[in-house]
Amino acid sequence: MQSYSTTNILLDLKQKGISLFTLNDFSRIFSITNRNSLSKRIQSLEQKKLIRRLINGKYALSISPVSEFKIAQFILSPSYISLESALSFYGIITGFPYSITSVTTKATKTYVVDKKGFTYSHISPVLLWGYERREDFLIATKEKAILDYCYLSIKGIKAPLDFEELDTTGLNKKLFLEYAHRFGDKRLLKISKQL
Repeated sequence: MQSYSTTNILLDLKQKGISLFTLNDFSRIFSITNRNSLSKRIQSLEQKKLIRRLINGKYALSISPVSEFKIAQFILSPSYISLESALSFYGIITGFPYSITSVTTKATKTYVVDKKGFTYSHISPVLLWGYERREDFLIATKEKAILDYCYLSIKGIKAPLDFEELDTTGLNKKLFLEYAHRFGDKRLLKISKQL
């Protein structure tokens, strides 16, 4: 194991463009194979407020600003930003939700990181489509964000959307209906025709 100073660790991570990392990433990058040494190094960096623990085993470099959307994807994968967060991002709904909302094929779960909620709603793996890369995160398209929300509303997980309150400017209605058909749910198709 090579010895790294705190400054060298921070510079190395920054030069490699690493702002988010797991314990395993850190171990591999700095060739720290001893778990006790790894734990002590991480604790030291945390105490100096140079890194911050997001959730168990996942960390962020404090000197590098990271978007909340990127953090959301890092915390739980596979996932993409959708539901209220995506609807707000696109200006379809007003305001911004307290929690960053995502969908995932894993179990529904909420994490709190630095007093910010990160909520993940379960969807079937066959519905994990209709998203795109923006900057450093994946986000549902406008059409898919509305449909993800309506789908979870039908399942009783979300409150129904008031379509009259939505700003659907720029929404591709043809694509919206194509996406609605892909869900394979007659109730969703019926709701989507109201838009």
